[in-house]
Amino acid sequence: MCDTTIQYRRATFVDLPAIVQFVDLWLAGRAKKAGAVNAGDDYFVTPQQHKSYLRGGIVYIALEGDKIVGWGVKGRNNVLIHLLVAGDCRGKGVGSELLKRLNPDVIRSKSDQSTGDPASFYEEHGYAKAGVRKVGKKHNIDLLMKTHRPQGGTGAG
Repeated sequence: MCDTTIQYRRATFVDLPAIVQFVDLWLAGRAKKAGAVNAGDDYFVTPQQHKSYLRGGIVYIALEGDKIVGWGVKGRNNVLIHLLVAGDCRGKGVGSELLKRLNPDVIRSKSDQSTGDPASFYEEHGYAKAGVRKVGKKHNIDLLMKTHRPQGGTGAG
């Protein structure tokens, strides 16, 4: 996967079934159970949540052919709430391109993900932690604010 040209576009309601399947595979543990590289088991996003993202936010997808390999959601107030790249496509610029297209002012980043803490990825792209105190019910979310335009990405996402 990720050997051909990746296409990026804003998602529509037609994409909903494929988005639900992609997110469930890579974020809710199905890929991890199947032994996929860089797979997580961190969070479940309900179909209703996906509908609300499409209705009230900005959702981008990265496609290799007709298969989703990346997904990002920016909610109201220009806050990135989700950025997910298929495990075998990480480190190839997919996350960097999704982040560039979404261009959030603030990022909500879950620091205790089973695939690692993504804060350094966001810092490489011109964001800095807004403070030392974490937010959320479990106090596991960092807020990162845009500080500047990065000089060049590492292609880490």
